Amino acid sequence: MLPRRGFELSLVLLFGGLLDYWLDIHRAQIIGPAGRLLHLGLGLGLAAIVASLSRFLRRGPDCARAEETLSLAIALPGMLVFGLFLRSLISSENPLVYDYVPYAFDGLLGFQPSFLIARTVDSWKPLRILLYIVYFHLPLWMSLAQILVTRHPNRALNQPVLAYLVVAALGPLLYAYLPAVGIRVLCGEVYPHGPWPPVPDPVRVVEAPLYFPRNAMPSLHLAWILTSFWALRRFNSRIRMVGGALVFLTILSTFNVGDHYLIDLVIAVPFALCCHGLSTFSHPGRNRLRAISILYGSTTTLAWLSVMRYTPNLALDNPPLTLASLALTVAGALILQSRLGEASPSSRQVLQVEASLPDDTRPTIDDVGGGP
Repeated sequence: MLPRRGFELSLVLLFGGLLDYWLDIHRAQIIGPAGRLLHLGLGLGLAAIVASLSRFLRRGPDCARAEETLSLAIALPGMLVFGLFLRSLISSENPLVYDYVPYAFDGLLGFQPSFLIARTVDSWKPLRILLYIVYFHLPLWMSLAQILVTRHPNRALNQPVLAYLVVAALGPLLYAYLPAVGIRVLCGEVYPHGPWPPVPDPVRVVEAPLYFPRNAMPSLHLAWILTSFWALRRFNSRIRMVGGALVFLTILSTFNVGDHYLIDLVIAVPFALCCHGLSTFSHPGRNRLRAISILYGSTTTLAWLSVMRYTPNLALDNPPLTLASLALTVAGALILQSRLGEASPSSRQVLQVEASLPDDTRPTIDDVGGGP
């Protein structure tokens, strides 16, 4: 995000690389070679933060941008620490979990999609490794979306980091409302290769050890990657294609790595819409749609969680109606998100605005999404 300077970059790479090496030799030996690769980067990140702090303290021409970079450097790790604290707090306060409820909702399809998808992914090691990388490097994809928006503000629909923070703040509250630990904990060793257990009748809450995090419903991984992807709507097709691929791979990884139920992903879509709407910039052409999106996303999310918590058998006794309603919930959220992105200045107007910028801040026409 900051203008590159050769000497400073060399120092960041040198000291960041040494710090990464020191951290690596002190990591738990049970982490394999592939896992160690997934943990690299912390040293470089810390060295880059020091460099940004140095620019900020010098009060030079990069001071404002350095302040912005430092804010992100604090916000994103701070979000992770805050989320982990809330997860541990939620687990200690909820010994009973509702896992049989999402398991039963998935079973309305006549099979268990989590089993089938995770089993298919596990059968091909290169795909399994790729999904681990995508899943555990989610903060990187989120940060890249924020960097693109920061560098090209005239194409931004919203402030992605605000959406990320809203997801982080509201998600644990939903975990507390409908605590669940995930399908691998529920089904044990039979997941994903063994036959899936039958759905109990009636569904019931069960006790789970407190060391299992209550973080299944909804999938915050999917909510975060969706808000990242939606923030890039007005960028070029190549960027959106990469973003769409990351969304698809994240969906697969939530089964293979995250041990989610399918219903977790379904509920994550309107939840992400609500958070995306809250972070969307105010504009006369989109304010009404923005309010509708926030209301729709929050209402449908809470409505489905309430049904699963208080009257699950009512929904489970009517499979066609329940499945159709869930499909309409997702379709409605995606339609509203699409219209929210369209209710903004046209690409021609964006080009006119950018044409008035100084040459050193003007992006190339190839970078602008959409047609003339």
